[in-house]
Amino acid sequence: MSRTSRPNAADLLPPSARPAPRPSRGDGWNALADIEVFVFAVEAELEAMDRERVGVHRRGRKPDLALRRRLIGLIWTLTFGGLQWRVAGWLSGVPFTTLHSSFARWTRLGLWRRLGRRLALDWRLACGDEVLPSAVVADSRSLRSAPTAWVRGIDGGKLVKGVKLFVVCDKHGSLLDLDLQPANTDDRAGTLPMLPRLAALGFQGDLLGDSGFRGAPLQRQRSSMTSMSRSRPAAPATGASCQTGSGGS
Repeated sequence: MSRTSRPNAADLLPPSARPAPRPSRGDGWNALADIEVFVFAVEAELEAMDRERVGVHRRGRKPDLALRRRLIGLIWTLTFGGLQWRVAGWLSGVPFTTLHSSFARWTRLGLWRRLGRRLALDWRLACGDEVLPSAVVADSRSLRSAPTAWVRGIDGGKLVKGVKLFVVCDKHGSLLDLDLQPANTDDRAGTLPMLPRLAALGFQGDLLGDSGFRGAPLQRQRSSMTSMSRSRPAAPATGASCQTGSGGS
């Protein structure tokens, strides 16, 4: 990436004033060729978050759109390329503090959660389904982690020392929500933080899961949330497709 190259005037337009880019290939997702698609989606989500923000808007200098696009592109490259933060900053000429602080700030604001959820709902519309599913599937997975990565726990059943990832997906396998807890967290307790977020999204339907997601904690939470329905064991998984199945949409 050349440090002396400057973006033209068209590149400095906000996402709302530019046509939405399309993926370059129809047979899959090209991590390098489709960076512009990701950059456009992130910028559009940032604009939406700014419009939805309530309270006092501090007056200051306007954000550098060219720098912001470089930061978003670097984050995409870090995700798929596996570079270290300081190495990416050194190669691109962007200070490490600027790159990492921007990523941390957007994470605190919930940008990546909003973006992933919106893309999942857009995919449902592209498949001819309703925006919100009638049933979701909850599951967890224990992962080994380094001592410095986060708070660790021991999953006695799987003999894993690390963290446990809790996810909620629809029938296409699209991720609607996730939560990270120590590996010794019970499945029911780890799922509870995601239920209010699903209710705020407008979801009204079944929460499917195995026997580890049944019990008093979930019953009490569902009784206080009228938008959530009953929880029952999940049916055998079927192949993901764009056709509406009988086990919910």
